[in-house]
Amino acid sequence: MSILRNGVSVIQCTNKFNVMENIFSNYGRQTFKNKEMILILNHDNFDEREWRIRAAHYPAVRVFKVPGAYTLGQCLNLGVRKSRYEVLAKFDDDDYYGENYLRSSMRALQNTKIDFVVRKNYYLYLTERQALYIHRNGRHGGCFVWRRWISREIPFINQNTDEDVQFINAALARGCQLFRTTDLDYVYIRNNLDQHTWKVGVDELISYGYQFVTNTRDFTRYLSK
Repeated sequence: MSILRNGVSVIQCTNKFNVMENIFSNYGRQTFKNKEMILILNHDNFDEREWRIRAAHYPAVRVFKVPGAYTLGQCLNLGVRKSRYEVLAKFDDDDYYGENYLRSSMRALQNTKIDFVVRKNYYLYLTERQALYIHRNGRHGGCFVWRRWISREIPFINQNTDEDVQFINAALARGCQLFRTTDLDYVYIRNNLDQHTWKVGVDELISYGYQFVTNTRDFTRYLSK
């Protein structure tokens, strides 16, 4: 059976109060229809009912609440266990995923030798500066899609940072094949430091291979269609 006829499970974890709109917008705009989202609420003070009411407006969304003490790695592993499809996708709660993000990833996985799909090139958007940057030949932990069998052998580590990068590295060490698509359909969004687990300053961040593109209030017009 073609991989395009199979589904994909989006694993989405959050401990932020201001990202509900972004989470459901990212999922809702995806043109790939055979999908589900496993939403893990990782904060003791979340109103689970409020999230479930919003989730009811979207197809195949399941909501689970866990104690705030859970690490991101634990949340991701729970999301994997609760999901049902053989292809998994990790979404970050405060980034932007273009409408064809899942579709292009699933097309890449039609090659049965490919186990992981990441973005070779992706954008960085600095909200306070309204500045768009591009990173080429990279591999960002906020955007990857993989086959379920990998998670059966390699769980996410029990920590809040670098759990995604270490997961990918462990899989590659096992011989998994990675494909880097050139689609520009993912935007890494940076707000102030308080809203991110990785507490690196903006100027330090852009020194890690980012090239300035333009100042804009609407980065979506620069994405692949």
